[in-house]
Amino acid sequence: MAKRSENYDLFLQMKGQPFPTKIYENPGLEVQPKFSPNGKIISYVSRNRDNQQLSFLVPGREEPLVVLSSKEITSYAWSPDSSQLAIAYNDETHSYIDVVQTADQSRKTLQRILLEGPADSAPATDTDNFQKQFAYVSWSPAADKIAFIRHPRHRGTRQLWVMPLSGEPQLISPPEAQVQDGISWNSEGDHLLYSALLGYKFYWDEASQRKIYEGGMHIFEYQVGGNSKQLTKHDHMFKNPTYSPDDQQIAYLYAEELGAREYQLFRMARDGSNPVEVFNDVSPMSSLIWHSNIGEE
Repeated sequence: MAKRSENYDLFLQMKGQPFPTKIYENPGLEVQPKFSPNGKIISYVSRNRDNQQLSFLVPGREEPLVVLSSKEITSYAWSPDSSQLAIAYNDETHSYIDVVQTADQSRKTLQRILLEGPADSAPATDTDNFQKQFAYVSWSPAADKIAFIRHPRHRGTRQLWVMPLSGEPQLISPPEAQVQDGISWNSEGDHLLYSALLGYKFYWDEASQRKIYEGGMHIFEYQVGGNSKQLTKHDHMFKNPTYSPDDQQIAYLYAEELGAREYQLFRMARDGSNPVEVFNDVSPMSSLIWHSNIGEE
């Protein structure tokens, strides 16, 4: 990043090399780079003055392949077999979830919702299909379902839904739960983990001259076709829940209170019992990846 211009370009870090190599630059901002699961394509979002583009860097092609261009791209995810992408994006009036075929870039809209309401409408409630946008997408391991977060544009609840590719979406998060980005599917694709704020509010305390946060962020497990079960207790911070490769343990980040600047890495049994601290002084920006062979973080 060049601090004065805040210009982001794409770099590739090769194994055994001391420094990364710049692989693409443009006057816009290139962000959110991802390898396709098969490692053959690099996807990224380019943020320009007037719009945003999702593009591919493909071996043997000199220029990027533009897959989608719109006002804002809020989230995208590769299917596990690299054949499709799910993309959440906004134009001037609507928010969408599309599925794009990697081979020919053909796409199909699965969800569409109004960003604002009719001129004479009252403020939207959580059940209204307007004043919302799609903010996060995640594929199931078999690529037969997409989990997505529906975010209120004004007041309301940040909801988690699960949508079969050939069916209607189902709301899976509890009422008043503010769901956070980051979903972990188990290997069979019949359960998923997520975190959500409950009873959340904050205010400025004049006596202590700091923000006071109330409520807690908790971990939930959802069984496809069933219900969500809360796995954690008390008003603390539990975030980024991640299944172990054998689906028997859950790793997560923990802090005593909301708004903490340092977390601890914990793991617990899948039913929420036996929490064990693994590491201290963890950055709030950390993500979690289990080692696939030995079952350790």
